[in-house]
Amino acid sequence: MEEDPYALSTRKVYLRQLSERDASRMLEIRTSNKSYFKPWDPPLPDRYFTLEGQIEMIQELRHARSQGSAVGFGVFLQNSHTLVGRVALRNIQRGAAQTCTIGYFIDQNYANQGYTTDAAGLLVRFAFDELKLHRVEAAIMPKNAASIRVVEKLRFRREGLARWLLFIDNAWRDHYIYAITKPREISD
Repeated sequence: MEEDPYALSTRKVYLRQLSERDASRMLEIRTSNKSYFKPWDPPLPDRYFTLEGQIEMIQELRHARSQGSAVGFGVFLQNSHTLVGRVALRNIQRGAAQTCTIGYFIDQNYANQGYTTDAAGLLVRFAFDELKLHRVEAAIMPKNAASIRVVEKLRFRREGLARWLLFIDNAWRDHYIYAITKPREISD
């Protein structure tokens, strides 16, 4: 495992910043899972499904991290160091809000094995402990049962339904809004 000053891990997975050398594997994940991800993905340009497009995505995440607006990590298996997905915090807001949104995807060959829950849990901890954020939100379509299971296992609470929130799979879609806030320390 390459050294990352923000390395995070569980028994099953570890997270690290993606580098250009990860672009070919990320391209493989995105192209082989295109139909699997289609019901959940926003419109993506054809270029996204090229090696150059994946290199650009990695560079954009790195730039967004340097600007403080987003942070993303590859999800790697502990036992084989295989890249199996990505998790990201986006829309990082400072000031009074101290909030962000979380997103994630995992190769369908590795779904339903707890990897996404582990990776998302590590990222929530990173948001609270390293970025010192107060709140992490997730917007999930009601029919995305697997993603709902992930956030519910992490103790996110459902706060409501946002009507026609995001343009996904060629239509404006409703999304449940889930959130978790940093546990407050009680000092009496």
